[in-house]
Amino acid sequence: MFLNRWKNPDLIETIDEIVNEPFLNELKEAEDTENTGNAKDAENIKNFENEKDAENTGNASSYKKNKRLAFLKNEMAIVLLVGIIIYFLIGEIIILVFTKKLLYNSIGLFLGILLAVIMLISMTISVENAIMYNDENKANAYLRNTTLFRLIFCFLFLFLFSFTRICNIIALLFGIMSLKLSAYISPIVWLKIRRR
Repeated sequence: MFLNRWKNPDLIETIDEIVNEPFLNELKEAEDTENTGNAKDAENIKNFENEKDAENTGNASSYKKNKRLAFLKNEMAIVLLVGIIIYFLIGEIIILVFTKKLLYNSIGLFLGILLAVIMLISMTISVENAIMYNDENKANAYLRNTTLFRLIFCFLFLFLFSFTRICNIIALLFGIMSLKLSAYISPIVWLKIRRR
C-alpha cells in the first residue's frame, strides 16, 4: 500500500512542487528584479564574469603587467638569488687563492652563475604561469615543456663554451651548480629572514 502511493504520478508532482516551490519563487523574484530595472546589479555581475573570464584565459591586463615582475615578488626566488650570489663570492675567493689562470677560471664561474640566474628567473616565471591554468594537465604539460627548454638551453650553452675555450668548462659547471646548492641552503637563509 505504501509503495502504491509513491507510484502515483500525481503525488510525485505534488512533492516536486512542495520541494521546489521555494527555489522557484526565488528564481522568479530574481528574474523580476532583473526585468524591473535593477540594471546596476546585472551590470556588476556581468563585469565580475568578464573579469573572471579574463583571469582564466590569462588575458587580464593587470596579470600581463605583473607577469614580468613575478620574479621580484617571489620571496623564495630572492632567497635563492642571494644564495647564488654568496656562492659566486665564495667561488671567486677560491679562484683567487688557489688557481693560476684567474681570468680564465673567473669567466667560467661568472658564465655559470649567469646561466643559473637565467634558469632561476625562467623557473619562477614558469611556475607563476602554470598557476594561472585551470586544468592541471595543461599546467603539467606547460611545466614539462619549459623544463625541457631550460635543459636544452643549458646543454647548448655548455656545448658552445666547451669548444670556444673562452673559459674553464669545469668552473662553468660549478657556476651552474650554484642553483642547486642555493636550493639546499635556502631553508637556512629563509629561517634567518623569517626570524627577523
